[in-house]
Amino acid sequence: MSDEALIGNVLEETAFHEAGHIVIASVVGLPLIPLGITVYEADGVTEGYAGYCEVELRWEDILLALRAGVRAQRKKFPQSWTDGSQPDILKFNEIIKSHFEGRYQEIDEKITPRLDQLLRGHWDPVVAVVQAVMESRWIPVHSPEHRVMRRKKQLDGCTLVDILRGYRISAEVQMGRRS
Repeated sequence: MSDEALIGNVLEETAFHEAGHIVIASVVGLPLIPLGITVYEADGVTEGYAGYCEVELRWEDILLALRAGVRAQRKKFPQSWTDGSQPDILKFNEIIKSHFEGRYQEIDEKITPRLDQLLRGHWDPVVAVVQAVMESRWIPVHSPEHRVMRRKKQLDGCTLVDILRGYRISAEVQMGRRS
């Protein structure tokens, strides 16, 4: 998430992106953080944040969760703008460089089929999280939280856990974590 550049996605695209992160993080057992999902908006353009814990030594699970945002977004909107995924891509590449000796292609070929299978098998919860984001109310954003965006929608971690449990995904919120 950037606090200066507007990335060009509409609410539903961003909601699918963030829902993909949350659902796959939960499916692979990464705990959510209390903040959950936040989608910021200004002039019809949105960007978002999905909060899950990046548990050390669970690097492949983290890579799945990182890649899940753009994969879910593109599954629903194949022509969608994905420049907002740059932080995810940078973190993905950093993990591969640091923990997989830079074997990008090998790791990508290993996790992409698994991620696609997980998204196919858990698409209904992705859609349910998106629906909850879409139906949540807008609340104002005040400085210094974000310098550009004017309002936001937020689903806290506990709300997300309740949604996911309805799909037999045993998610949890790690209390005391903000990011």
